[in-house]
Amino acid sequence: MKQSEIIELFPTYILKFKFEKHDQYVDKWDNWEQCGRQPKSWQCEVNTSYPQVQQDDPYAPMDIVEELKEDLKFQVKKLHKSYGLHTNVAFQNFWYNAYYKGQGQEWHDHLPQYGLAPIWSGVYFAKNCFPGQFAFQNPDMFSMRTQGPLNVRNSMLRKYYDDNYISKFVDGDVVLFPPHLQHCVKVDEHQNVTDQRLTFSFNIDSIESLEFQKRLGV
Repeated sequence: MKQSEIIELFPTYILKFKFEKHDQYVDKWDNWEQCGRQPKSWQCEVNTSYPQVQQDDPYAPMDIVEELKEDLKFQVKKLHKSYGLHTNVAFQNFWYNAYYKGQGQEWHDHLPQYGLAPIWSGVYFAKNCFPGQFAFQNPDMFSMRTQGPLNVRNSMLRKYYDDNYISKFVDGDVVLFPPHLQHCVKVDEHQNVTDQRLTFSFNIDSIESLEFQKRLGV
């Protein structure tokens, strides 16, 4: 029908960019031991420093981590400026996740149990990251289940009903996404057998919001 059209409503977007100083950091991260060091509430085994990298961290030197945070923050601010967004931002949380074969993380989001949601959640793909290991879930998938049966398999509407977006993120990529967006990690049995997959995850908020929550004791 010539008079028909598809109108896309309320899209969910993410921002992706290349970390300009990636080459300066990639050789600073050694292969760490494979272990399950994660909060009890997490279902999958991973070596993580969540919710922060601490001064006495056994794997990541704090001086390098602090330098990395400053360089990433500088580029996020520059990205914000290019999109006409405010640049008064800071990290709320910053942690690493180190995976070997068969390891991963279940579907989850970065919404806080208490306090205000951050502006962004993000991931820096630091080393030995392969396409297809990181996936986002369609935030509308549950609401679409309230619609009656509609066979979209071979139709032009199929992409709007796809549950997951399998990413092609590789080393040096940084992605910013709304904290409500569900995502997961799955490392294939044939990947990261000897060389660990390393990422740094974070939440970013405005300095005003962080100071307000600090005053409230959140």
